[in-house]
Amino acid sequence: MDQMNPPALGQSSALFPNLEPAGGGGKAAVLLSGSSGLTSSDMELQKMLIDERMRCENHKTNYQTLKVEHTRLQDEYTRAQSELKRLLSDRQVAQEKQQLLLAELRGELLDKTRELEELRLQVLTPQRLELLKAQEAENYRSEYNKLRYDLTFLKSEYDHQKEEHARVLEERRIRHEADVARLERDKEDLAVQLQSGDPARDGKRVEALLREKAQLHQRLKGLEAEVTELRAERNNSGAQAENVQRIQIRQLAESQAAVKALEAEKQSIRMQLDRTESELRLSQEQNTLLTGKLHKAEREINSLNSQIEEMKHTHKLELSNVKLECVRAKGELERDRDTLHCQVEGLQSDIEVLKSALEKNKELISEKEREMVRRVQAAREEEIHKMATLQEEKAKVQQQGQQLEELETQNAELNLQIGTVSHSESELLDTNSKLRESLERLREDLRSARTQMERTQQEAERLVEERRVEWLEEKHKLQEREAELREKYSQAKERLQRAAFAQKKRKTMTELKENKLQDKIQLLEAKIEELEIEASTARKKPSYSEEHAQLSKRLKELQRRHNEFRRLLLGNQMTSSTPLAQSLLIPAESIFSNIQTGFHGDDGSSFTLTWVGDGTGVILVLSTLSAPSDSFYEGGSSRIYRSDDYGKSFHDVSHAINNTFINKDFGISAGPGNPQQVILTANVPFTESRGGVIFTSMDAGVTFRSLQLPFHPAQAIQFHYQDPKYLAVISIDFYSVLDGDEDMIFMHVDNPGEDTYFGTIYTSDDRGILYSKSLERHLFGGEGKSDFTNVTSLRGVYLTNILEEDGRIRSVITFDRGGRWRFLKKPENVNCPETSKKCNLHIHGEHSHFSGITPMLPLSEPNAIGLVIAHGSVGDSISAARPDVYVSGDGGYTWWGTLRGPHHYSILDSGGLIVAVEAHRDREISSIKFSTDEGQCWKIFNFTDHPIFLAGLASEPGTKTMNISIFGYRPDDDDQPMWVAVTIDFEHLLTRECGEEDYVQWLAHSDYDSDPETDGCLLGYKETFRRLNKLSACRNGRGYVVSRQQRPCPCTREDYMCEYGFYRHENTSECLLQPDFLNQTKDICLDGELDDLQSSGYRKIPGDKCEGRFIPLKREDAFKKLCGKDTSSASLNSHTERSPGMLALIVVCTCVGVIGLVITAALIITSRRINCGQRSPAYRFSALQLQDDDLCVSNENSPNSKLNGFQVQEDSDDDLIE
Repeated sequence: MDQMNPPALGQSSALFPNLEPAGGGGKAAVLLSGSSGLTSSDMELQKMLIDERMRCENHKTNYQTLKVEHTRLQDEYTRAQSELKRLLSDRQVAQEKQQLLLAELRGELLDKTRELEELRLQVLTPQRLELLKAQEAENYRSEYNKLRYDLTFLKSEYDHQKEEHARVLEERRIRHEADVARLERDKEDLAVQLQSGDPARDGKRVEALLREKAQLHQRLKGLEAEVTELRAERNNSGAQAENVQRIQIRQLAESQAAVKALEAEKQSIRMQLDRTESELRLSQEQNTLLTGKLHKAEREINSLNSQIEEMKHTHKLELSNVKLECVRAKGELERDRDTLHCQVEGLQSDIEVLKSALEKNKELISEKEREMVRRVQAAREEEIHKMATLQEEKAKVQQQGQQLEELETQNAELNLQIGTVSHSESELLDTNSKLRESLERLREDLRSARTQMERTQQEAERLVEERRVEWLEEKHKLQEREAELREKYSQAKERLQRAAFAQKKRKTMTELKENKLQDKIQLLEAKIEELEIEASTARKKPSYSEEHAQLSKRLKELQRRHNEFRRLLLGNQMTSSTPLAQSLLIPAESIFSNIQTGFHGDDGSSFTLTWVGDGTGVILVLSTLSAPSDSFYEGGSSRIYRSDDYGKSFHDVSHAINNTFINKDFGISAGPGNPQQVILTANVPFTESRGGVIFTSMDAGVTFRSLQLPFHPAQAIQFHYQDPKYLAVISIDFYSVLDGDEDMIFMHVDNPGEDTYFGTIYTSDDRGILYSKSLERHLFGGEGKSDFTNVTSLRGVYLTNILEEDGRIRSVITFDRGGRWRFLKKPENVNCPETSKKCNLHIHGEHSHFSGITPMLPLSEPNAIGLVIAHGSVGDSISAARPDVYVSGDGGYTWWGTLRGPHHYSILDSGGLIVAVEAHRDREISSIKFSTDEGQCWKIFNFTDHPIFLAGLASEPGTKTMNISIFGYRPDDDDQPMWVAVTIDFEHLLTRECGEEDYVQWLAHSDYDSDPETDGCLLGYKETFRRLNKLSACRNGRGYVVSRQQRPCPCTREDYMCEYGFYRHENTSECLLQPDFLNQTKDICLDGELDDLQSSGYRKIPGDKCEGRFIPLKREDAFKKLCGKDTSSASLNSHTERSPGMLALIVVCTCVGVIGLVITAALIITSRRINCGQRSPAYRFSALQLQDDDLCVSNENSPNSKLNGFQVQEDSDDDLIE
């Protein structure tokens, strides 16, 4: 607990500068000086108690300052509330003023309507009345719109101020709640620290440590004595080894004398070879002269082509400039037209409004006219009595007529304005017509420029054609000259071949002699070792019977190895007495069985070979064109060939798929779960609205059935990792699932930003609810290619590449399912470049394979335990130069540089045999390499007399086969490429079945320098495999099954992942809290309440089976609030009411002490355990979210509730809340 306090106090001091540091200063020193009579242990305990008291006092002072800060925040809150009330009162006053203003306006409107009605009664002509009414309505409408605008502006300003004040209040409330929670945590830490001090217990602990120290000292003395004895034994064995070495040196000197005599014969043969090589050089010089002339003609053609390209480029620039000018002119015209169109639309809207108002006024006037007619009839009856009054009113009407005349003049002015607007519109139309004419002129200029460009292009083509004719004539002459030189070359070659044949005979004789001498040396060494073993057993026989049995077993093993090695060198068809040249090159007519098939008449430009099933002998060959026709069923067809006799004969079965085009890149897929399942993907154009088409076969390609898809496949068919009967669909968004099984999921999440090409790997259990960060800056290319590789030959091993900040790519590996990543070790037999500072091995993955740097991805198989083959380079980072092939036999712990340059490779016989073929795009090959000792020694076999251009390797699924197929092409008699498939059977090489003596027990993930109790432990248990010895030359066979033994291990920190918000520092296994999470809480939702979860930072790795020893501590605070509901107002009220109670609770807890704290903690833990036993929690935090989510999901359903489609089960993630 003492280790957790300094960061918390540092954080609180950063927020509140008035706080005092809790460290114990001068007072502690004074108190300690008085206790000089105590012992050292008592003084240390007294010093710890004094420091704790000083910290408590400092915490009390800090609590007082925080209390003052809390009161200040409350005062600010009350002031903000009063300010809000004042704004509300201001708003009420403004609303009352607006209502009064509206009432006044309504009154004025009523008065105006009354005056209008009186005028309508007095006016005789209805046209003047209509004009007057329209004018008044327009004035009232403008005033009403102005008032309405003012009202909306005031409302928006009020709403904005209200939202701003609400946001400020919410921020202050959240800050206040965080401060209160921090105070609660400080209070509880202080209480635990006060009660943790126990002098008696600390003294017992010191005594136990001293006893352990004494025991370790005695054990160290015993080990030193054993080391001295071992050194003495080593010196005795060194003297014996020196005697043996002297005898061997004498025998080697005799053999070297014989070798020198043979070298003299070699020098005479070299003289003859030099003379023949000088003749070849003369012919080569003549060839270089001819090639120089050819290159000169090609340079002239290239110069003409560059001139043509420059002319085309200049014409393209002129055209682009003309187009830009046209676009600018068109844009200006469109802008002017849009402005005019907007003005016209505004005028039209105003006219429509006036028309609607006039129609309403007409209806009112018609009603008034009816009333006027009735009144006129009544007035006629009283005409005599009211004539005098009418004359007086006539004068008033004349005045109103004058006003109406003024209104007519205003109307005329408005008509004049409308005329000016129409005149400007006509002018704009004229300018538009002028611009159209200019555009037509520009188009005519463009046509003339095009015609001129076509003429120049025709002239250039004519010149090129003339040059081509001249070049063809010269080429014809050169061909005649080349034919003559070829005849001379063939004659020289025949002479050279005769000389080479003679030299080969001499070489075989010398090699036979050397092999005889080496066989004798090996026999003598075996005899010497046998005599030494017999002598040592004779000396130790009376006292060491067990050691005698071990030595006899070792002697038998050495004899067996020696016999196996001799048999492999001499061959199965030769006796032990027959001499054999020790050469790694095995001719084609050797003990191998190979079948070669040529596909004559096939015009396909791409060729794919696939084995179907394990032990079925069925091979499917797909021949496709690089650019098929757009039509689906009528433009042509791909070809499908089938063989059911291991490639001895092939039959065209294209009719089974209706002669359909098959996709060249991912057209054929064989099912891993069903040995008879085959899927072909048709090459359907994307313009086809119906979707793609696939052909499925359940009888190894004998018959096919077509299926219509609702989409177009964009990548190869993939099968589900748990049930291969189902197809898998992969979706790549801002995240991508890299790998998954029944225990764990690896997920890549892109970093924010566009085209960063790297991200972060997160790991989770099979539910995918809670994720933890595993690896940062993980490389993930823009084309969707990731170098993440699952090493299937050993449990828990994964390979990938990271992108450093300086742009370099480096390879990393994990042996514990992403718990810890490290760089790969450098192979011992490979030297680093002088310029490299951090020399490691770096593996090429899918990104390099997609870029064409490597022909194959890293290879591993579950049956070949620990075996990994990959392309790579050694240095500071991965290199784009030609990579080499590296092999690991222990799952990636150590590596061995085995082949130079890129190769196609494959694993056969469950890892007992590795084959490789050099990958050359511009060179033919005729040999294959194979190794029976995991790539330490390679033999070469010539599989054909006619070299081919390699296209790829293919073997039966499952790596239990001994057959390998090589497919490629070579020029036919008519200079057309002919596809060739060669199948090699290695059963004739390894004829002996492996026995029990050929296997060894191998502990996976073993480090011989570590603790024997935890050596080889991974995910809580260790595995011991029974696998083939490297030096055993035998075959596992198809019946070989991997044998393993599992034992549980004690738990350590390596069995735990860092919890969300924690990380592992470099070169340590301890999980530390991230700086960004110092003031944040991790919450879970149980029974509608949000619980603050405090963890020690460790979470058991999914699938880990360790037992005992290290168990991380974890606790849970009693900080709750409602979650999963809309309780913002309730939480605010409860917080304001609970704040004084919290402060009182802090004071009481600090005074009461240990008893109350223990009782409350026990009650909280038991209640949590009851809840957790009844329900599975729904976590609201996840590192995959781009920002924190304030909402919490409530788990109110039954115990079998589902989250995001996954069934919640109890595993190591649930241990967080137990």
